[in-house]
Amino acid sequence: MSRLACVDIPAFPLQLLLKEYPDWRSLPAVVVAEEKPQAFILWVNEKARRLGIRPGHRYAAGLALSRELRAGAIGESLIYKEVEAITERLRDFTPDVEPAAASWHSPGLFWLNASGLGHLFPSLESWGENIRTALDKMGFFASVAIGFSRFGTYAIARALRGLHVFESARDEDRAAQRVPLSRLDIPPDAQESFIKLRIQTVADFLRLPPKGLLKRFGPEVHTLHRLAAGDLFAPLAPEPPTEPLEKSMELPGPVADSERLLFFVKQLLDTLLQDLEAKSLALTKLFLRLELDDYRSLEEVLRPDAPTLASPLLLGLVRLRLETLRLDAGAVELCLRAEAVPKTVEQLLLAARKPKRDPRKQSRAFARLRAEFGDEAVVQAELLKGHLPSARFQWTPLENLPKLMAPVEGQRTLIRRIYEKPMALPPRSRHEPDGWMLRGLEFGPVRDFLGPYILSGGWWKRTVHREYYFVKMQQGDVFWVFYDRVRRRWFLEGRVE
Repeated sequence: MSRLACVDIPAFPLQLLLKEYPDWRSLPAVVVAEEKPQAFILWVNEKARRLGIRPGHRYAAGLALSRELRAGAIGESLIYKEVEAITERLRDFTPDVEPAAASWHSPGLFWLNASGLGHLFPSLESWGENIRTALDKMGFFASVAIGFSRFGTYAIARALRGLHVFESARDEDRAAQRVPLSRLDIPPDAQESFIKLRIQTVADFLRLPPKGLLKRFGPEVHTLHRLAAGDLFAPLAPEPPTEPLEKSMELPGPVADSERLLFFVKQLLDTLLQDLEAKSLALTKLFLRLELDDYRSLEEVLRPDAPTLASPLLLGLVRLRLETLRLDAGAVELCLRAEAVPKTVEQLLLAARKPKRDPRKQSRAFARLRAEFGDEAVVQAELLKGHLPSARFQWTPLENLPKLMAPVEGQRTLIRRIYEKPMALPPRSRHEPDGWMLRGLEFGPVRDFLGPYILSGGWWKRTVHREYYFVKMQQGDVFWVFYDRVRRRWFLEGRVE
């Protein structure tokens, strides 16, 4: 039976704050939403809690209770950076590490694959203690629970301090059912209702009807109940190691002139920024490394005033730095490496207001294609009145680029990709213990059907009777399929993106 571990760094934003200001550990300290007197308090340490300061209070109200109160705001970029660093450190103990998704509201929560480690560690106890020691050296206190299920290890790591290892799934389940509900990530309004109803432990929680929970408290509490009851299968989904944000090139002979070096830097920087933009990241720090002709290395670090994707700004910083260097030997190799954080909403909106596409350049490119390959090389889809999906459009030559309309705020565009010819699907088995594997193991089994949408007719040419469905796969993909009553077979018409 596979083993699973949960690592919980309690009050993660608060630990980040005290890591940044270690002198505050002996004082009442809180994390606030923003550094303003009327900002809400999000996290409190034990000393602040003893003074009556609670999450949800205003910072000014906390100061009224204690003049020694210390407060700071922890930005999402710092949390993201630290979670990435912890994930990378945990990979030293197992390759499969899954940081908690945003829906758990717990950025300091991680699940690890604890199977097959017997040849590397004498016991799971020593493995777990090594994890706690490594995190302690990084400045974090953590609890570790090693068991068999996602919910069980999560609940125990949340409720109990230190390391806990369970030898059987039954022992884990018994311990998890004794966990107080107040230790779990349950919305405050639901917590208050459970307190009034005297529902105090996971065992009490499991006795509640699932449908009633969904109706009264919503999908978040209902999903947690299904996990606790074992009705929701949630396999480990480890985060793949991030590719290094790095570009390098060999220079054509030793280069010592700053202007020539800047020319090569621009080539690498443009491709590096494109990669960052594709990943919705913004650069916070740029590392410039020069390998010199005398076998020495020179590395410079450049920091913009804010996360950015502005090439002119970064090139200006590089130019200023290169002009201060006095190279005794020419550079033979150049490397750029970036540290980045997720782009903010403001940066995303700015990118939307300044699109990369230039309609004039597009028109010139299409003209070159027509000149080389003919007018039929550039086409557009024209909608028609037809019965079958394949008869509702045709390809016509594109004369002029259509004027792009700004999307309606809050409205997403539905993209339905239709295959040129419907693809025959494997027949459904009468016995499907894991669900219908419509597209093989890669996409997992079918989880939901939406339909049928019946399309029939064709008596004037050939009888057609199709029952269309939208099917949602376990991995999140949505396919557009139909069952052909005439041919008695399933077909894949397209997919939704």
